[in-house]
Amino acid sequence: MAKTNCSPWRLAIDQRDLIAPCGTPCGLSTAEFDFLYYLNRRRGLPVPRTVLSEEIFRRPWYPEDRAIDNVAARLRRRLAPFCNDPNMIKAVRGVGYVFTGIRQQDIINKQSTL
Repeated sequence: MAKTNCSPWRLAIDQRDLIAPCGTPCGLSTAEFDFLYYLNRRRGLPVPRTVLSEEIFRRPWYPEDRAIDNVAARLRRRLAPFCNDPNMIKAVRGVGYVFTGIRQQDIINKQSTL
């Protein structure tokens, strides 16, 4: 299984899922996985909404389009039970989003599923 490190988390490429530090798959939707995968590959760099819309939804982005923002919000909520850092996915005003990673000290050791 191909995996990309996401701090102590594992991004399982073959399963198209994020594996929490306790080993629990997060059950990401296609859009959530694509969003996280794309941001993780560009960790620390702001990615414009126009690029994210093309990569995730295969369509152009328009200023009134909230689809990217909704994916970011869902992903933050999904990771919240396992992580104290709500800013791992930061909105960059007027640009898009940046993934800062998940810091070791922000992980909550839980055995429950998301």
